[in-house]
Amino acid sequence: MSRPIIPKPIREKVLNEYNHRCAIGSEDKPHLHHIDEDPTNNDIMNLIPLCPNCHLTDQHNPTKKIEQYKLQLFRQYKDPCILKSQFHPLYSRFLFLNDIDENDDSSTRELEKQSETFLDFIEELEMGKTFAKEIKKLTQNHFTIVCDIHDKEKIARKIKQHNKEHRKQIIDNKDKIVSLIIEILRYQSWN
Repeated sequence: MSRPIIPKPIREKVLNEYNHRCAIGSEDKPHLHHIDEDPTNNDIMNLIPLCPNCHLTDQHNPTKKIEQYKLQLFRQYKDPCILKSQFHPLYSRFLFLNDIDENDDSSTRELEKQSETFLDFIEELEMGKTFAKEIKKLTQNHFTIVCDIHDKEKIARKIKQHNKEHRKQIIDNKDKIVSLIIEILRYQSWN
């Protein structure tokens, strides 16, 4: 069975966006790579032009492959720092944002620990204190539980609701958080 063909208008739009060059190395005659590796998903944001070397060596070689989410970030923000090895420690510390489930009613303690580790790391970067302060506003727990301390069931319900609202708050702010993460890259000396 042959691979589905990418419709010409979509192909041209993606190639024109990158001046018919590889998004990573700027070489001529790029292939269009499906970021999610689904050849039927021809959404423009799922396609990225890669030269034959980047496409075949880097994306179809499991030992050198760029992680799918990292490639999605690169496609969206077009910041080459995303593909640098120096970005990976920061990247690995904010991946927890992708795993937050609003309907998970367990304690947010683990989520808070991951946020704290992430914010501590951000603070060590150039301009980190400024960015950490902004990200903290988007991730910190803004809710106060008020109820009669003798009604244990009511307290349990309030805590469960609080945990859900905290998760929803972070989910709702994820795009802003990621945007700030990408913005901080321009201030790094390895840029």
